[in-house]
Amino acid sequence: MTTLINKKALVFFPLIFLISDKGEGNEILHASRSPGGLVQLHFPLSSDEYAVLHRDDELTGIKRAINIVRGNGKIAILRDPAPIPKNGFLRIQIHKNFQQIDTDGDGLSDLTEMNSQGLMNPLNPAPVIGSSMGRINIPDKQTYESLSHRDNFPGSANISEVKFVIYDIHTQSPKLYFANSSRYQYHYTFSRDAVNRYSSNSLFNSHTYFTNSRRRNAAGSIIYHPNYMNPSGQTGIYTVEFWPSDPVAFRFVETSFEMIASSMPFLDGQIAYHPSSETQKSLYQSEINQYKKSHIAVIDSEDLFGNSTYSALNTGECFGTLRLITGTQTMSSRDIVILRNIPNDITHVAGIITEQNQTPLSHINLKAKQNGTPNAY
Repeated sequence: MTTLINKKALVFFPLIFLISDKGEGNEILHASRSPGGLVQLHFPLSSDEYAVLHRDDELTGIKRAINIVRGNGKIAILRDPAPIPKNGFLRIQIHKNFQQIDTDGDGLSDLTEMNSQGLMNPLNPAPVIGSSMGRINIPDKQTYESLSHRDNFPGSANISEVKFVIYDIHTQSPKLYFANSSRYQYHYTFSRDAVNRYSSNSLFNSHTYFTNSRRRNAAGSIIYHPNYMNPSGQTGIYTVEFWPSDPVAFRFVETSFEMIASSMPFLDGQIAYHPSSETQKSLYQSEINQYKKSHIAVIDSEDLFGNSTYSALNTGECFGTLRLITGTQTMSSRDIVILRNIPNDITHVAGIITEQNQTPLSHINLKAKQNGTPNAY
């Protein structure tokens, strides 16, 4: 059974337009907003059924599933995880438990994955890995914290970070993993040791970074900023970020954002894409019309960090020659470098100052910690 709702009606809350297939008792009773402003649909669902929510901007067919709920004989609620509601249609498919439907096409039934106590994900076809290595969904904040690496430094207290990789992002079956980021500092070592996807760092890099025409994977971080406050007074936001020098095109940002939002149901709209470098800001501006038509919330560094002008990511003392680096100049261990743009890698220098904000698990900060190099934004 399928129920359809016009999402445009939910944006402005006038009369709601409904189309229902045959089948009684599953009509949507009403629509509401969650505390975070997300669209919610309320409908009866028996204990021998479950429901899958799909979103489609056009009435052209069923697009990728965005949420799923089991029935308990009472009123069920399905929430669209997208923080930015746009015109379009939400479609609910009702399935009987005995039907053995496989929504994500991974060879396991939805019911099997829903019965896995959070270890599996019926909306993510990624094979399960050991929970000590990572997860394929993050059902609650406690799970996020168990996977996260946390740092305290001036200007960015209590920021935490979970790395993610989406393999096969260029296909119709992308696979999302969240890494145990206290155990794995690099996306490649997680891919090699936890997922067994790559044995060559150079091959992983060529499939993952710096080119959209050959991109097969997307790698980034979900960063929690507990001290951020939005205009309505709500505190905390989770940002989706990529390596600053990686120009990730809209189509890959959209897939990443949608999969992460669906796989972290506790967020309640507290998620945004953060283009963290001039490279990504320029690409965002060139594709802004696509972003405006999408369900992606975007936040810039000025809004995210407010008046913060300094963050010491790796403290220490250093002596050397202060040099402004704007391109590919040679650097030495006697230089304290001021970097206009964050490079892909950096040689051993005396000290690092960047004009772009860094995260605790950025590659340049990990290199600074490895070499004992003071590093600040």
